[in-house]
Amino acid sequence: MSLGEQIAHVRKTKNIKSGELAEVIGVKQPYISAIENGRKIPSVDLLQKIASALGTTSSELLGESSPPLSFEMKRLVDTAKFLDKEMLDGLIGVLEDLTSGYRKH
Repeated sequence: MSLGEQIAHVRKTKNIKSGELAEVIGVKQPYISAIENGRKIPSVDLLQKIASALGTTSSELLGESSPPLSFEMKRLVDTAKFLDKEMLDGLIGVLEDLTSGYRKH
């Protein structure tokens, strides 16, 4: 999916009209249309404004985001958020020990 197609997809998913997006980021609606149709490429600054207005990131619009985490990985991350540095270092050590036999050298 191209950048313009991704912007259009996210905008439509969030029920935002192109005119509304244009107004929020300070451009005219035809410019949004030109971006979404691949006739214009937004500057980095404008891309960041578009991403912010759409509640996402420039990286996600560019298709640079990481694949979604599995349910188990989300649980692990959510649980680890509450650990202090010492506990987190200990957990990392345990995980490294557990996985050392599975790593390919």
